[in-house]
Amino acid sequence: MSRRVGILVLLVAMFAAMLAASSISSAATPYYVDCTGGNDANNGTSPSTAWKSLAKADSLVLDANKQLRFKMGCTWSGSISLDGTGGFVGAYGSGNMPVIQNNSGTGYVFRLKGSNLTVDNLYAKVTMPAVSSGCQNQPKGDTKAFLFAPSSTRNVVQNSKATGAWAAVYINDTSSFNRVHHNTFQDNNAMLPNDGASSTDDAGAFGVLARGTDNEIDHNTFSGQKACSVDYGTDGSAVEIYNGQRNRTHHNIAIENNMFTEVAGKDRQAQDNTYRYNLVYSRIGNAHGVLVHGNTGAIPTIGTVVANNTFYLTSSTSMGVNCWKCGTTKRLTMKNNIMWVTYRPFIGDAAGVTEDYNMWNKQPGTLTIGAHSKIADPLFMSPSTNNFHLQSTSPAIDAGTYLGGGTALDGNPVPQGVATDMGAYETR
Repeated sequence: MSRRVGILVLLVAMFAAMLAASSISSAATPYYVDCTGGNDANNGTSPSTAWKSLAKADSLVLDANKQLRFKMGCTWSGSISLDGTGGFVGAYGSGNMPVIQNNSGTGYVFRLKGSNLTVDNLYAKVTMPAVSSGCQNQPKGDTKAFLFAPSSTRNVVQNSKATGAWAAVYINDTSSFNRVHHNTFQDNNAMLPNDGASSTDDAGAFGVLARGTDNEIDHNTFSGQKACSVDYGTDGSAVEIYNGQRNRTHHNIAIENNMFTEVAGKDRQAQDNTYRYNLVYSRIGNAHGVLVHGNTGAIPTIGTVVANNTFYLTSSTSMGVNCWKCGTTKRLTMKNNIMWVTYRPFIGDAAGVTEDYNMWNKQPGTLTIGAHSKIADPLFMSPSTNNFHLQSTSPAIDAGTYLGGGTALDGNPVPQGVATDMGAYETR
């Protein structure tokens, strides 16, 4: 694809998005919520007659002809359940993103209970009231910032933020076809139970915990999902797939998390989940890239695909890919990735991995690399300043295999040269 055609495609997409936003704002009746100037006795349909409380906002049943807008610069305490089919929930005014905070240690900040709902430009803030005194006073609780309820479908959380939660986003097992994009998930580091009563029941510090099917997680920034765990020492991940199927995680940036992703199933097989064009870098101890469960006491995963991602994990205890108890069944496919891992690029059962067209900074343990894979320095532009684009002489340029085009993490159409680049970026 030529540069001119690629730019034209991007412009058309931007124009379509603007038209969609315009149609929402012009066709729907807005209801406003103002934490200082509002009054619940008002009709709520203008900034001058805004409601005030979160409880009043919670009473609105949304549909495609209604909007709910929170005033920027305001903060409310509690939680809100968004019910209905269709509807837009966002912000108005100027200043900082509206904040809704939950300090209870349980429940949720936003619950998306219906379908075709859009949440935009809102900050879900969680403060846990309890800590684990025996584990570095780690915040303790299970509050979800954005909860996709059972049977919810085709909902969107975008341009928003979550901090302090057990899970920034929790997608239930029967929730499907949702999208989580262009958000910031930072320091969601609460654990539960974290009491040492069992050796394997700690969980938490999730950016996204996706248990449902056919969900899309893209263009988000994840940072600081790491927590002290009595059971595991440290735990947490940017994206965890648990029971989930056909979820697509792409074009995200994950910074200083305990792990990028873990894929496992207990009540249902986790299968056919994909990861493409993600950038993952971490310098913290015990940082992990990808953990795929095989016969680990639950239902073994199958069909996980990791393609065109860049991993840069530099601690002396870092691990890149772990196909844990995968046996001889092919559970993980890896292509077009750059894996720079200081300690152990690969552990686990090599027979469970289909690998080719990847670049490794050193021999990945017992994994026999494919005929088109390389052990080489990818020649990043400037790792010290977190610039993981490729230098013009990089051996990763045009060294991948074509997997269907699209755009790379930097927005460049794929491919630019005679073949696809390895890693998350595509060099012009």
